Amino acid sequence: MLEEQKKIEFWAVRHGETEENRLGIIQGQGVGTLSSCGLRQMALAAERLYRVDFNAIYASDLSRAMESALIIQAAGHAKCEIQSSWSLREWHLGVLEGLTREECAVRYPEVWEAVCTPSVNAEVPDGESRMALYGRIRDFLYELVAKHQAGDRILLVTHGGVMRMLLRLVVGELRTGNSDGAVANGSIARFNYYPATQSWQLIAWNSTEHLE
Repeated sequence: MLEEQKKIEFWAVRHGETEENRLGIIQGQGVGTLSSCGLRQMALAAERLYRVDFNAIYASDLSRAMESALIIQAAGHAKCEIQSSWSLREWHLGVLEGLTREECAVRYPEVWEAVCTPSVNAEVPDGESRMALYGRIRDFLYELVAKHQAGDRILLVTHGGVMRMLLRLVVGELRTGNSDGAVANGSIARFNYYPATQSWQLIAWNSTEHLE
């Protein structure tokens, strides 16, 4: 059984709420500033992860993710240097970045509808397609699998769009109706990789009990 096989554990955390999240502004790879709520969320996530022994921490190089990772690192994980990575950046949403959701729907209705529909390969002008995002995340995860060994436990601090691609990698195609794709700020996901069978297993998704 999978549980009895040697595995690499992955834990993934979405960064804390930003002021832009609070205002409904699409950030993509733009700048985001953690709100007071976001700082509290990350403090609670850090408390939840305090006793989890990680071998490595990887974070998106965007400031909102790096700040979130630093909060977690400071709470009992000083031995792990944070390794920042462009590969863990949020989906590059091109012309949508900086707009509110309502503005996206009015100015770019077809693009916005595609972005909001999980099963569609959205193409974003001046940005990144959903398939390109998926390929970026997939390639990075398999780089980590090759770099680490069974028994390692890895923390990823990243973004909502990236978390959804992680879910797609682990469980397969996401469609409207089989997943709502919810990824709360400060939420935790867990999944395992089994080198012997080259297979993935989802353990937890969008866990928010620590935030309550």
